[in-house]
Amino acid sequence: MIISPDDGVIFNIPMRVVVANLIHAGYVPLWNPYMFSGMPLFGAAQAGVLFPLNWFYLLFSIPVATNLMMLSTYALAALGAYLYARKSGASIAGAAVTSLVWQWSAFMIMKVGQTNVVQTAALLPWVLWSIDGYAVSGKRSRGALLVLIVAIQLFAGHQQTFAYSFLLAAAYALVMARASLRDERRRYLLSLVFLGVGVALAAVQLLPTVELLRLSLRASASYDFFSSFSMPPRFLLTFFAP
Repeated sequence: MIISPDDGVIFNIPMRVVVANLIHAGYVPLWNPYMFSGMPLFGAAQAGVLFPLNWFYLLFSIPVATNLMMLSTYALAALGAYLYARKSGASIAGAAVTSLVWQWSAFMIMKVGQTNVVQTAALLPWVLWSIDGYAVSGKRSRGALLVLIVAIQLFAGHQQTFAYSFLLAAAYALVMARASLRDERRRYLLSLVFLGVGVALAAVQLLPTVELLRLSLRASASYDFFSSFSMPPRFLLTFFAP
């Protein structure tokens, strides 16, 4: 049994296998010769070449590597949610419930086949935990950790989920700054800079992706195309009566 159905089996797993095979053959995994007449592999981002949990394919068979990748992703989400809840003042029991709620949320379960989405979302509580850790302690090492986690989150390869996470983290830092005393307020605001530095650190992945994006069909897509997937205003009622 492989814990990555639908898009996972059809698209995400094959891309990771291609990366592993190219590396084993002594090549830098920049180009995918197996799709169409060939296309960028590293620049496409979805292969997640630099995301550590994808490196299982370098060491194990495809089924074992896939299950290790997926299980470790959900474990990462669970641990991050637990640590963030504890950092926020929750009891052990409360943090455990928070961990289960995030790990087993509808979003995380329904996206199980969209590997990049789950991997990116799994790091959201780690970003919030790092912001709090830096604001409370003021240690440079905690700021550096925040930068590294943001970069790794971008390496997972799903920019839309990252954008949501980034906006939430920035809003969180601003709200916490407003509610904090002078020193912590300054550090919460400074964490916004660390978020930006994390994005800059991931430029090695981001720039080739932006370059490739300019050649995609969606580079010239209209506003009507993108808004056609938006939630109709009448669906706002489902927030109150699902």
